[in-house]
Amino acid sequence: MKSYFYFILLILFNCIPVEVTAQSNVQFAYYVDGYWSSWNRESSIDHMSFQQTSISKYPFNAHPSEYYWRVSFPSYKTRDGEWDVYEGTFEYYITDEFPDLKSIFLHNDEYNKWVNPRYHITSKGQTPCVKRTEKVTVKKYREELTNTVLDKEYFLGKKKYKTYTYGYKYTYNIFFNNGLGFAFCYEDHF
Repeated sequence: MKSYFYFILLILFNCIPVEVTAQSNVQFAYYVDGYWSSWNRESSIDHMSFQQTSISKYPFNAHPSEYYWRVSFPSYKTRDGEWDVYEGTFEYYITDEFPDLKSIFLHNDEYNKWVNPRYHITSKGQTPCVKRTEKVTVKKYREELTNTVLDKEYFLGKKKYKTYTYGYKYTYNIFFNNGLGFAFCYEDHF
């Protein structure tokens, strides 16, 4: 009976979209010219929406439809070792200052350089931003987060340890056809 309860909870939690702020331990790395950058914690207070088949990053106090970028991966492709591989699309915005993904990736170590139409004001002399969509390969990995503690039987003279799961760490690698890519990971505790 207990396993049915956990199974129902698992189904419910997989159907509910998860929303986290970048301050809840979201880290990013960028892949340019065959090299990965170091993992960087996101320093802004932007939001990220994690749903079953899409992920988006959008500004604080904005609607999720006003995203910096959105990756959609509706079709499962294959399994590569421990990674689930999906085919999908990546939507983002460019400007004259950041005309392509490579320029965005190379400047994202400083602070958030993703373009957003909500904050791109043409009346102040900024050129309009343009939405781009590219095909991508998404690799997803889920790692179980566990903790080992002494069981109550330790105090009865039997040394027993108990391991329990307190959440999952998700890592996503997104690869573009032009040799660029980026990765992010976050922890989901329950």
